[in-house]
Amino acid sequence: MEMLTDGKIKDIKIDKIDKDFVLWMQGTSFWGMEIDHNNDGKQTPLWLNPTLKAELGEKVRFNVIGIGSEFHTFHIHGHKWLQDGTTNVIDVQNIGPLTRTSFVIEAGEGVGPGNWMYHCHVFTHMEAGMKGIFEVTTDGAPSEPGPSPFDGIISFEIVDEPGPWFKNRAPIPGTSESLAVASPGDTLVFDMTTTNTVHTITSLIYPVDTAAGPDATNMPFDQTDAFKGGANVQLEDPGLYVFTCKVHPYMFAAVIVDDPATTAGLDFGENIRIVNGITVPTSSSLAIKLLTSFFVVTDPNNWQDYDAGLWNVSFPPVPVILDGGTVVSDLSALNVVDAPLTTATPQHDGIGEVWINTQFETSTGKTNYGSSTAVDTATWEVTKKVFGDAVNMNHPHNMWTNTENDIIYQTQWFDSRLSSIDRDTAVVLDDIFVGDSPSHVMTRPADGNTAYIAMNGENSDSSVVKVSLNPTTGALSSIGSLNIDEPHPHGHWMNNDIMVTPNAFTGTSSIYDFNTDTATVIPHTELFAVGNVFGVPIATGMHPAGDKYYVANLLDQTVTCVSTGGDACVDGASLVSTKPIVLVGGIDLITGTQSGAAGLLPIQTPVSPDGKYVVTATLLPSITIIDTASDELVLSLDCDAGCHGVNFGANENGGYNAYVSSKFSNALIVFDPEEAINADLDSDGILTSGEAAGVVGRVILSETNAAAGATFDGTPSGLHGMGGQGVLAIPNPYDGWIEETAALVDSGSLSPEVNGWITTMIANGQDDPYP
Repeated sequence: MEMLTDGKIKDIKIDKIDKDFVLWMQGTSFWGMEIDHNNDGKQTPLWLNPTLKAELGEKVRFNVIGIGSEFHTFHIHGHKWLQDGTTNVIDVQNIGPLTRTSFVIEAGEGVGPGNWMYHCHVFTHMEAGMKGIFEVTTDGAPSEPGPSPFDGIISFEIVDEPGPWFKNRAPIPGTSESLAVASPGDTLVFDMTTTNTVHTITSLIYPVDTAAGPDATNMPFDQTDAFKGGANVQLEDPGLYVFTCKVHPYMFAAVIVDDPATTAGLDFGENIRIVNGITVPTSSSLAIKLLTSFFVVTDPNNWQDYDAGLWNVSFPPVPVILDGGTVVSDLSALNVVDAPLTTATPQHDGIGEVWINTQFETSTGKTNYGSSTAVDTATWEVTKKVFGDAVNMNHPHNMWTNTENDIIYQTQWFDSRLSSIDRDTAVVLDDIFVGDSPSHVMTRPADGNTAYIAMNGENSDSSVVKVSLNPTTGALSSIGSLNIDEPHPHGHWMNNDIMVTPNAFTGTSSIYDFNTDTATVIPHTELFAVGNVFGVPIATGMHPAGDKYYVANLLDQTVTCVSTGGDACVDGASLVSTKPIVLVGGIDLITGTQSGAAGLLPIQTPVSPDGKYVVTATLLPSITIIDTASDELVLSLDCDAGCHGVNFGANENGGYNAYVSSKFSNALIVFDPEEAINADLDSDGILTSGEAAGVVGRVILSETNAAAGATFDGTPSGLHGMGGQGVLAIPNPYDGWIEETAALVDSGSLSPEVNGWITTMIANGQDDPYP
């Protein structure tokens, strides 16, 4: 074969090659092997991202092979070679799935001894750890294997399965599949296998010695873009590490790096630092709450099943060491045992129905997860379930409807598709590709047949996709995208003039002007999170006046009021451009003592149709209420595990029910925020269980609560009614949208059912909620 040496192309006989290096490019890792022809062809497995060594002047053949579905670009610093089968001189080679290249180089030619990096030139792959060293020596030292599955590697597979989204390939019996125990110096390897969408591997929690001390080695770990691949990172310091995905931030992997010098238990470390900068002792209330959340989230056996009537949470029966050397002899002392789960009829019946994305429920007719569940708000029974078996619908996450309220737009967050659903018959009408991780969908009030989809996994600034609906057939067609000047939007909101998006990766929000087709990016410099980018703005709600909107910052523990034009956010006696509303002021993060309204890790945050209240689902778990007249937090009430989705619907009393869903519960919470505030008799900002009685209702979302004659397009088979996320009330009660629908009453454009509901709303004065 031919090689490049002394700047010339020369033939080299195979028996003159000193070493072969075989490198398999898989996911975001190199896996290596060495064949030493000067040592009787000895073959040595080099495992993960090895240090390849050759003596100065040795003739070395690289054999680079792509396995898996990824495309790579292989590069070595300091060396050039002949492109396989040509006389082209290159130093970069594209490697696709099941493709390979071979080339020969002279080690150190023209550059001498030293360390030369080899890596994938795809930036996200290199950032994820796809790199190693080619060391040119003068002493003939052998190559150094990287970590192997037999020594030094902890391997997590990333899947779409609810609960153990990060699945330890060597799980610990009797505990969460997403937990691993490692030794200092071990390497974590993450790879995405059966998942249908893009993710990131991002630090959420890691150990630090002191509150003001430096970050743990290699922490925080993050990925700039979302992609299908993986990552690897070495953990050096003992303590507790938790990783998540910035696109889907309830996917968790936890690793306890155990100090071999301690024998009394597994080491959690002195302190944990959340990636947003908050640092607390490992014995603190916040640390214990986060630990509890991990074991609830990652194990469906620990979810709140209202059909069972009792809630149990199991922790592994192992000793752990907390700050100050405190030994907890058995972590299972934290177990929740037979906590009662009770339902209650909501205080006010609604008008119409409410749809909930029960995103984790399974059916017998498909391999993917999730359903869309409809509840009759007059009887509080389940009347419809759409599993989308015919299209293998995957993790339905959020919904909106057209002006006639007869077709539902449905996103599939762990996928790349948008569906349309016939609201009356519960049949999927169409299912189209829109892009990576479509999260939320909305229309502008004046045009219910054009949907705007936030592409949460999209790495470009053109990250809101427009889709046209044929209102007769339900057919969907993509008609372009909007440039919001930032990637990765999640839960957007809009009116006829502007759209606001929370940009999860950049600590910003965007205001898109439909009249000029331009975007203004609002940097959230008020965020408490370190570097702002870790605040993770995740959802927005716009005031019906259009002069301000609210952004839930997931990891910043704030809801930020942002003015869309002149100063509109209320700060005491003044109006200001932006105002962070702190959710954790009423709770001591060390002791857990609550003295006032509080929330932690906020998610969906809509404004009521009448513009009075912002209701936010938080993972404390609690539901918070902000009074828009003062832009102050005024109340919080208990929520279920994984509190997530909120939307409003009209109620028979002339007001509005807030409908709140929870990911790790199969119940829907229902209350009127004004009634809840009035029920806080001691005005301490905390709605106790006693005060909530008769005000807050809970409705089961599984088939056990099905009405006679309920319409299901599939047969439920597991995680019954679980995974509550997106919520949509029918009729859509929001200012702007309801006026458009009310204008169609008795025109023949509405179904008799919707026509009747709207007629009732008109009689209640709910057809113009913010006059």
